[in-house]
Amino acid sequence: MDKSRSEVNNSEVIINDTWKCSSFIKFMTDEQKAQKADEILAQLDLIQYADTHPMALSDGQKQRTAIASGIASSKPIIIFDEPTSGLDLAHMKQAAGEILKLRDMGKTVFIVTHDLEFILSCCAHIVRLEKGEVAENYRLDKGTAAGLRRFFDN
Repeated sequence: MDKSRSEVNNSEVIINDTWKCSSFIKFMTDEQKAQKADEILAQLDLIQYADTHPMALSDGQKQRTAIASGIASSKPIIIFDEPTSGLDLAHMKQAAGEILKLRDMGKTVFIVTHDLEFILSCCAHIVRLEKGEVAENYRLDKGTAAGLRRFFDN
């Protein structure tokens, strides 16, 4: 790995550091780790920013970097707080697809969001909190989606 890819302040290292914490990372070579990080960055349209300081990234790019870290993580539970903040529609749909991939990998994903379209794109269960208490807790399907839409309309 060249020096520019090993600097602490670039977004690829964030992903590589996450991979190093994974239980299976000890079986990957440095080249495999770098290749996997590049794959994740590419699927989130971030590969061209691999050597960019995180503070120089747009809000949307920072959000996608956080999603990339979740993808690279071997953690069974991942929590995203407002993952679509700063994302345009195309990247919101892309993020929803990546969340679905995480779910398909068997990960439990908690999402804190106010984005109805995102919820409808990738969520299977709703837990709505109000004043620190669970106000609603239900499986999201066609029938319950109508009630969720009404909630967001009010």
